[in-house]
Amino acid sequence: MQKLVIFGAGGHAKVVADIALKNGFEIEGFLDDNDSVSSVMGYPVLGKIDDCVRFKDTCAFAIGIGNNAVRKRFFEKYADFRYPVLVHPTASVGVDVKIGKGTVVMPFAVVNACAEVGEFCVINSCAVVEHDCKIGDYTLIAPNATICGTVTVGSMAWLGAGCIINQTIKICDGVTVGSGAVVTKDITVQGTYVGVPITKIK
Repeated sequence: MQKLVIFGAGGHAKVVADIALKNGFEIEGFLDDNDSVSSVMGYPVLGKIDDCVRFKDTCAFAIGIGNNAVRKRFFEKYADFRYPVLVHPTASVGVDVKIGKGTVVMPFAVVNACAEVGEFCVINSCAVVEHDCKIGDYTLIAPNATICGTVTVGSMAWLGAGCIINQTIKICDGVTVGSGAVVTKDITVQGTYVGVPITKIK
């Protein structure tokens, strides 16, 4: 049984740990810079983030942090660590799907045929990534978001809970789409977009 260390000790890390356990990993513990947390789900907080180097040779790692920029920063600092793909057993992953390292696919999510999901993404609970979509690195798709077929989403995007991205839409890097928003046209400028249909917040 392979041992796993998880960056972060908050709520997101708990879900990552649960998925890792269901994938047959043994949780070695968590790492967090918050001194007030000593254990999570009965597993120890092993130290601060930079203590990870002590476990490099014996453990794989997962980044249990929802913030896209933080996940990117951790990977860039510790790029030579082992980061498995973690897929919850209830998730549905179609044929010819490609999922990059460090990505987590959460309970009841759907990633349909021929989709491509980048590295260190989060496909959250009950989110749908339809056929032939391309999702860039470090992007988070929140619970119940629906990404329709043949959509392209850039890196470092945040697609809020319950949002809908219509088919064939293209979204550039670094975009935030608000919860419940509906995207009916391409987004070519970084920023935050809300509403039905979306408008850019100035």
